[in-house]
Amino acid sequence: MNSTDQNNKLGALWEKIGARGTYMTGKIDPSKWDDEALQAVLDALAARQPVPLVVFRRDTSKDSADSNRPTWDILRPRARDAAATPNASATPPLTASDIPF
Repeated sequence: MNSTDQNNKLGALWEKIGARGTYMTGKIDPSKWDDEALQAVLDALAARQPVPLVVFRRDTSKDSADSNRPTWDILRPRARDAAATPNASATPPLTASDIPF
């Protein structure tokens, strides 16, 4: 995760397997947010509006079996720039099997 993504990070999710199937636990951590992110979330909540977010699956292939690193990162979306084009090769496409619910 680059520094821009780190500044946009809102929290994390851990994928778990239980008796009833796969589920996620996680946290939203405002202690690491910059003032802009905190204000954007507070404004949306005060207006009872949805809070936009983006969730990306981390590459856990190099994590040890007992790693406590999150499976998913929760980020606030970047402002859309008409000149910017997404780099499709940077992230593998998600399939239905990637989302456990």
